[in-house]
Amino acid sequence: MRLLMAIISKDDKSEAERALTKEGFMLTEMGSTGGFLRKKSVTLLIGTTEDKVKRAKEILKKTAGRRVIGIGNSNISSGLAHNAETVGGVPVESEIGGCTIFELNADKMTKY
Repeated sequence: MRLLMAIISKDDKSEAERALTKEGFMLTEMGSTGGFLRKKSVTLLIGTTEDKVKRAKEILKKTAGRRVIGIGNSNISSGLAHNAETVGGVPVESEIGGCTIFELNADKMTKY
């Protein structure tokens, strides 16, 4: 048995949880807060067998992994950029998301 502890952005939790449960993974969600920027995050506890670890990690990478978005003037009012001087009329790329996964051996799992 393996226990995956996946720390993901709160913004990515719905899609990640939906994709994981669709493929039969059992998980528990815990709210958490990141250390450096104090951003809201979610820690998913996923109990699985050794042969399914790779698939769980693929799902997490796809649904909660780092990705680059473009920020232009249309995003200024939505709060994605601090002010027009930051963007200056030219699209700026910004990295969002990200997933940190801890893999632990679990001697046994009991469900009642």
